Amino acid sequence: MKKIVLITVSYFFLLNFLVAQCVPNTPVPPAINNCLNAPLLCGGIDQYCSTLPTEDIPREFPGCQNSILNNTHILSFVAGSSFLELIITPSNCINPNGDQLLGIQAALYADCDASVILAVSCNSADVSPASLTTLTIPGETYFLFIDGLGASICDYEIEVIEGTTEAPSLTDENPNLNGPDYVLTNNTYEFSTDLLPGVVDYNWSVNGGEIISTNENTASIQVTDEENFEVCIEAANECSQSETTCQIIGVNPFLEIIETSICEGECFEFNNTLFCEAGTYEVEIENGGETDLYLIIISFSNTIEITVSEHVCFGECYTFNNQDLCIGGVYTGTFVSNSGCDSIV
Repeated sequence: MKKIVLITVSYFFLLNFLVAQCVPNTPVPPAINNCLNAPLLCGGIDQYCSTLPTEDIPREFPGCQNSILNNTHILSFVAGSSFLELIITPSNCINPNGDQLLGIQAALYADCDASVILAVSCNSADVSPASLTTLTIPGETYFLFIDGLGASICDYEIEVIEGTTEAPSLTDENPNLNGPDYVLTNNTYEFSTDLLPGVVDYNWSVNGGEIISTNENTASIQVTDEENFEVCIEAANECSQSETTCQIIGVNPFLEIIETSICEGECFEFNNTLFCEAGTYEVEIENGGETDLYLIIISFSNTIEITVSEHVCFGECYTFNNQDLCIGGVYTGTFVSNSGCDSIV
């Protein structure tokens, strides 16, 4: 009975040992000294391992003033959380230059130009792990630099301690589309979709044409086609795209567009309905089993105020609005202007 237990336990530890092994350069090898060639690991970088290259190209190390980059591996990933803690552990380090420096250094940047430095681990001597901790934006792409200290050549393995570097999946997302029910040719309209987690690009298109990419969930789109107007929206990050939502919108659907102006306090009557406020109104009228659609655009004509100053001699009068004014003072009168609205003098 004891032998059976010992065999079972040994098999259990063997399984754990096999599972824990890191397969170098899986799924793809890293870029060497060139960020623009950095592979994108959509499945994340946890448990990724490799061996630093022998190519030694000394250059500036952004974020580490007293150190340089020599032989660098570069990976990119899409963050799946708002916080990350990474540990990169070196092993089997050698220095082909005979330098006593052994170990690795690492950095995390928001772009290849390293214009946004998120975290650095400089001069991690004595073959100690490099630790990187930073805030991240789910859906954004980041670049990890791993370099040999003094051109050291080391094996290394990456461990994600907190957070995730696995890209958010958007394949089941179906973004909504908000916008007008109708449009008029040669006008510009605002469209929007609700913000989705893990999204950094909102790709808009009109009538299946050129995609308008923006990192905003809103778009201003001009109507140029007189017959067709279909707006589509797709949400994306560099590893995943959502379903595409499209909406066909009526172009110039009105039997007639009526534009008029009224004075304040007055109303405009159409189809036995009074419209007393400035604005745009849609009116539907049944016509032999069909529906005719009218667009009414109402604006207010301005009330005009005019100031008139007159001087008269003592004992004389000034005639204003059919009245004789014989005492000095301020008087007002209301008249009808050319626009048909009140003019106050």
